Amino acid sequence: LGQFNDPRGHEALIDRIDSDPTSAIRQQALGQLVQAGKVDIQTLKRFLDTGDEGLQSIAARAIVMAGEGQVARPYLVKLAASNDPATACLARMNLLTIGQMDQLELLKEIIESPDVTTEVIEIICLQAMEQKIRPVEGLLERIASSNYPMHVRLRALKALAELSPDGSAIVERTLRQSDNIVQRMLLLRMLVLSEHAHKS
Repeated sequence: LGQFNDPRGHEALIDRIDSDPTSAIRQQALGQLVQAGKVDIQTLKRFLDTGDEGLQSIAARAIVMAGEGQVARPYLVKLAASNDPATACLARMNLLTIGQMDQLELLKEIIESPDVTTEVIEIICLQAMEQKIRPVEGLLERIASSNYPMHVRLRALKALAELSPDGSAIVERTLRQSDNIVQRMLLLRMLVLSEHAHKS
């Protein structure tokens, strides 16, 4: 359904969101609509009022990225208290995007928790890149210099290279300190891509 590039396909996705009993399918349908840019703010607001945290998360993020973050704030506050760590982390990142700086300390506690999963850490890195959340640069540096798996640390470095004026210097420093051939190759590629991005 998501491949239909016409109003009928979009309407079919809306119908699927409204009627399908499976949360994962509803979330996938909304994600396709958001990615295609075929869902308006009023429709997104309607999905905020569902009891489905997954739909609420996707809708709230889309509203924030559309520049209407204050509309989503009360829903994000509730989602930040979710029992699902990924949902809570995503909500905190979006609250930070709309200027709620108290989320920084809470996110720091999350990444330093012994129970944190790599999924949650990757959410922080990906959201930082996608939404250009500059205040998390310090968190990304902590992740990059931690004992997380290499792919997670590299993701944090990639986010830093894109966000921070000092990002390339941090990547270069990590490159000099690394004796892992695979990591060095990936870091070199990251530096080249970062330089091209800053020039364009």
